[in-house]
Formats: sequence, C-alpha cells, structure tokens
Amino acid sequence: MAETVIRKDATADLKIKIGDRIRNGQIVSAKTNSACEQLTTLPISGTVKSIRFNGNSHEFIIVVSDTK
Repeated sequence: MAETVIRKDATADLKIKIGDRIRNGQIVSAKTNSACEQLTTLPISGTVKSIRFNGNSHEFIIVVSDTK
C-alpha cells in the first residue's frame, strides 16, 4: 500500500483523526478571521495513518495510505 505525506498549516484545528477514511477535496480544517474564511482541503483519498504536529514549522504532517 502506498503512503502519501501531506503538510497542512496548523493555524486551525483539523477535522480529521487517525483511522478516518478521507476523500479528495474533503475539508479538513477551516481558518476563520474577521477578514476571510480559508478552507483547507485534501488532495487525495485514502485512510489517515498518522498525524503529527511539527512545532518548528507550525504544521500538521498527515500520512495517508492509498485505498486502491
């Protein structure tokens, strides 16, 4: 099974957790402030294998396995 690493800015909380089945285009976080709302989506489909926070770059590192 192939795995893909996705890096997402950690400004907003994630709406996914380990074990979730995700799909391409699914919204995983929403950053809202008075000026705008920014939605973050996933570029692939699969199952979330791990989520790690990298404090140095202030990002979530999400590992997704391919479901094909």
